Amino acid sequence: MRDRFVLVFAMTLAWAALAVGAEPFQANVTDVVKGDVLVIAHGGKTETVRLSGVDSPELAQHFGPEAKKFTSDLVLGKEVTFVSQGTDGLGRIVAVATLGDGRVLNQEILDAGLGWYCDKHPDADPKLRGVVAKAIAIKKGLWSDPAPLAPVDFRGDALKERVEAPVTVEQAHENDPAKPLKTVSAKGDLEGIEREQFPKPVPRDLAKFKEDPMVKQLGIAPHKGANGKMDGIQAGNLGAFGPLAAAFGFQDGDVLHSVNGDVIDSEGAAYDLYNKYKDSRTFQVGIIRNGQPQTLSVTLPDFIK
Repeated sequence: MRDRFVLVFAMTLAWAALAVGAEPFQANVTDVVKGDVLVIAHGGKTETVRLSGVDSPELAQHFGPEAKKFTSDLVLGKEVTFVSQGTDGLGRIVAVATLGDGRVLNQEILDAGLGWYCDKHPDADPKLRGVVAKAIAIKKGLWSDPAPLAPVDFRGDALKERVEAPVTVEQAHENDPAKPLKTVSAKGDLEGIEREQFPKPVPRDLAKFKEDPMVKQLGIAPHKGANGKMDGIQAGNLGAFGPLAAAFGFQDGDVLHSVNGDVIDSEGAAYDLYNKYKDSRTFQVGIIRNGQPQTLSVTLPDFIK
């Protein structure tokens, strides 16, 4: 039933809004952590960006410092255009970065032989596979190594090698005595080496949703906060669904921020929200109205199937 409004707005449209796509934004690169990780200044905040489809060597690996230098030479201290594809499990923006001359940084790194194609990024450009293949064919960059170790394997091996050893009495004395006795790693914390997590692939037909009359009627679009990141979904024409929208307490311009406490802050979050609550009938819908957060309690009436 098309007027099942909460499912349409709070979930189906959370999914459909992904079709609108992320808008490019410009930001200054203030630091390069490693070949595929940047720090940017945007919207008055500092954000970390993970380049989509690229997995450069860790700094402790062969060609890790070279990858960092390569990226630094291209973008450090410069204005770069980014298109976000959501965030990863570490809260970093996963994005495509375009240089001022039109070159795509993601591709440039792989073309220089300074990274693997990362297939754990759901929206990574599959053409990057071909870029890596060409670099391998001519043994460029890290591919000149007869047995290069993929960063994902390096990270896994490094974590396995961590040996936990009890602290000494002297070390325990230096710790807070109110806290339980801790153990420390004999190999340290392996600074800069993290087990990365990525959002699961989101299977969707974007063209289908872009042309959906329901999406067009409601004027659905992703909403972004001051930091340029998606913080919800906004509909500019809720009247297209008649009085039911108002009956549930929604108004034109409301930003749907969360459902039952689950925040819509990325594509993956919207996808998970849709699947988690598609069979529910009671919702606590978090909205932002005129800049102020509110919560609407919504229960679907029996006539809505």
